[in-house]
Amino acid sequence: MATTDSADIPQVLAAGARGEVVNRSLAELDTIVEQVDAALSTHPNGRVRYVDVKTNKVVILSDVPSATRDVIEAAGVNPVTVRVVPSDEHPRPLSDLQGGAPYYVGVTSRCSVGFSVLRGTRTASPIPRARSRR
Repeated sequence: MATTDSADIPQVLAAGARGEVVNRSLAELDTIVEQVDAALSTHPNGRVRYVDVKTNKVVILSDVPSATRDVIEAAGVNPVTVRVVPSDEHPRPLSDLQGGAPYYVGVTSRCSVGFSVLRGTRTASPIPRARSRR
């Protein structure tokens, strides 16, 4: 378990977990993701971005890492908090989601998509409504 306060480690260990002191809280990493999202909103590279809790950094997958690093630094994002990884991945939807569309979880549960939305240019996760088929 990660914590920014070394005083938390005894409690973490007492709970049976392994503890590690990190530099940035999850809230700080989320703020960095927002900064990165804003910086890369019109940039064609760095489409995949996520918080890596193990390295305590924001990871950006980019097919042109040097250009992505330049954009991040020009936007004032601390480069120490970000790791740009070379990648040619370009996310795409695997299927169209429509509100009310059914999907099945195993053979016992039927769910439906509550709604599908965009957050800027990113697809946000739909909120499923679970229904049991008993």
